[in-house]
Amino acid sequence: MDSYNEVEVSFQPRLLRGWAMTGVAAAPCITGWVVANGLASVQGTRSFDKDALPFLTAHCLPCHQGAEAPQGVRFDIVRTRDEAAGRRSLWARVQSVLESGAMPPSGLVRPPAADLQRMKEWLRAALKSLPEDTPDPGRVTLRRLNRAEYNNTIRDLFGIDLRPADDFPSDDVGYGFENIGDVLSTSPLLLERYLGAAQMVAETVIELREPVALRVEAGDLPPGGGQRVLPSGEVLLTTNGEVGSFVRVPALGSYRIRASAWGQQAGPEPCRMTLSVDGKVVQAFRVTATRGNEFVYEAPVQVEAGRRQIAAAFINDYYNPGHEDPAQRDRNLAIRYVELYGPLAPTQPPSQAHRWLVPRTPSKSEAPAEARAALGRLTERAFRRPVSAQEVERIARLVDQALSEGDSYEAALRLGVQAVLVSPHFLFRVEPDPPGLRSGSIRKLGSYEVASRLSYFLWSSMPDEELFDLAKKDQLADPTVLRAQVKRMLEDPKAEALSDEFAVQWLTLRRLDISSPDPTLAPEWNEELLASIREEPKRLFQYVLRERRPIREFLSANYVFLDANLAKLYGLENEYRRAGGTLDGKGGFVRTTIGSSQRGGLLTTAAVLTVTSNPNRTSPVKRGKWVLETILAEAPPPPPPGLAPLEGDLDTVPSENIKARLERHRRDPACAVCHVKMDPIGFSFENYDLIGRWRTQDGPFPVDASGDLPSGEKLRGISDLKNLLLKEEDNFVHALAQQVLTYALGRGATDKDRPYLQRIVRETRNGGGTLEAMIAALVTSEPFLTKRVER
Repeated sequence: MDSYNEVEVSFQPRLLRGWAMTGVAAAPCITGWVVANGLASVQGTRSFDKDALPFLTAHCLPCHQGAEAPQGVRFDIVRTRDEAAGRRSLWARVQSVLESGAMPPSGLVRPPAADLQRMKEWLRAALKSLPEDTPDPGRVTLRRLNRAEYNNTIRDLFGIDLRPADDFPSDDVGYGFENIGDVLSTSPLLLERYLGAAQMVAETVIELREPVALRVEAGDLPPGGGQRVLPSGEVLLTTNGEVGSFVRVPALGSYRIRASAWGQQAGPEPCRMTLSVDGKVVQAFRVTATRGNEFVYEAPVQVEAGRRQIAAAFINDYYNPGHEDPAQRDRNLAIRYVELYGPLAPTQPPSQAHRWLVPRTPSKSEAPAEARAALGRLTERAFRRPVSAQEVERIARLVDQALSEGDSYEAALRLGVQAVLVSPHFLFRVEPDPPGLRSGSIRKLGSYEVASRLSYFLWSSMPDEELFDLAKKDQLADPTVLRAQVKRMLEDPKAEALSDEFAVQWLTLRRLDISSPDPTLAPEWNEELLASIREEPKRLFQYVLRERRPIREFLSANYVFLDANLAKLYGLENEYRRAGGTLDGKGGFVRTTIGSSQRGGLLTTAAVLTVTSNPNRTSPVKRGKWVLETILAEAPPPPPPGLAPLEGDLDTVPSENIKARLERHRRDPACAVCHVKMDPIGFSFENYDLIGRWRTQDGPFPVDASGDLPSGEKLRGISDLKNLLLKEEDNFVHALAQQVLTYALGRGATDKDRPYLQRIVRETRNGGGTLEAMIAALVTSEPFLTKRVER
């Protein structure tokens, strides 16, 4: 278990109290990371040497020693009082598992009661004597924009609907999220895609209003079947086929499509050729030209701006090898190039982005100064901070060079835009430490840095004009201003990024893209149903956020968001109609109140139930693990090395229900340690099949949704699980705060964040228990507004 799962003892839910410390060599038990505060001694009647050390040696050390100790928790390095100093987080977790009775797990020998009592007394005294962990806002690794952030930033920087990052390699995931600095690598392929994206954006934003020739040289293309490149550069088509490629059209307008061609004539008619745009034939031609007398054939065409395919096609191949005249045996077409020339007369005014960068076309003498003014406007927004004249000058020199080589002003300025978009200051979120600060010291972030943190947290995009203005006035250190901005930004449509990015990643819903339920078990599964399933939890998240509903409704909601597909899947057609929905599929999503605990909240959405199932059956293990990881931020450790998969033989023809089959797997103590908690939670979901339909039968067997937790509490289905989670609501709120902090900062939470998280939970509760209150508490916290200096 990673350090970000370490929480204060008061936030240790009954569901999770401890992983057993003894009994099996690979049994994970206590997690904790060293906190560097000293402990000179422990006052009281108990001592480390006489009471703690013998207990650890007898009951913990057999498992937790050496480099292979479970989860890296080692007691062989805690053999003296001095070595025990500063390990408050470790001892807090030890106390938790001992006080809860979760150590050792059911079925293993427990320590003698007297020994256990002495260890507990020593822990109480030690934790009173140890100082609290010193808070540390931590560091954030220099991180690049991920794919969603890149697309959104391009959208908001230029006001265009373009998604170039969709062609980038997938982002790596850390701590469950795609915006973690430590894992956002930059590969050679990604660098290549950056260059292509910059060119695409520049060509889209800056329109060339003067006519240009968008030429595709046939000889530069890979020859297709029945094609070969002649020494003179043309491509000879020896059978029907086409030559063409994609070009980027700068503006809507009138163009001329052209092709230079000639024919090897044979048969009763000359070669025939068509010219097309995006697969639509513009005109057909009789190509009467012959070798040495090639001719340019052209036709007018109206073309929209954007990426368009132009092509020339040979359409009347002729072959008669027996003809008495060798020159009449084979008809072929040779093409040198195909091009689109224009726009001859643009039919619409320039775009807003074009007018922002090119308010007018300057004269030759005015061009250098005009370019520097345009690049100054662009770089300040693209780099998300003020820029120096020297930074602008470096980029402007590229424009000067292009102008000196005869390029038009617009074409030259495109090079400057491309240079901005491949700059590290655009591609990365940079928070450089000013010179002179001591390494390890804590500094406040500048206003522009806070503006970027805020906008990429809530919008997955760059700051808007209001944030830039507040940063310029240095007002973003004021908590009142920050809370007002949170309120404003969450009401903006761009805040849907929180559901599209944070919620989807938090709930692991990216896995829906690779879900493939067995069609014999889920015949209704199709792309339309998948789209509905994907949308439901996002609708719930948006509603709880924007309507300022209590966070607990993620678990306890007595309503669901249904469209016709989900109403039928859930058997809630009547409720959906009463809420105003129509089953003809035209009504869309409707918030629907329900009177049963079978539905409502995140746990019973088809999205969650599908991603936690296998293609041919449910998986109590996956569902229990999902609750621990996602709802309580307490990821169980991976299986010990060398163990067979827990569910390895469950796909054979069953002779009993899945609960009984899993019971046999837990006979191995090494498996039982973790699955004794995961499985009872997962069994609570057994009334839902592999795509979330309610059921009472698992094939020929009655469903058994009951389970007993190590704490002794009994779960008898999803209602009991919800109630148990809601009884300890602060645990869920704390776990959610931890996930939100991780996403907002782009780093995993650590022990040092515990005081901050406690404060965020407290302020969330005082603010009405809403997600907005949590976000406001986070953005006014030290980890969000400060950072540790590193040299």
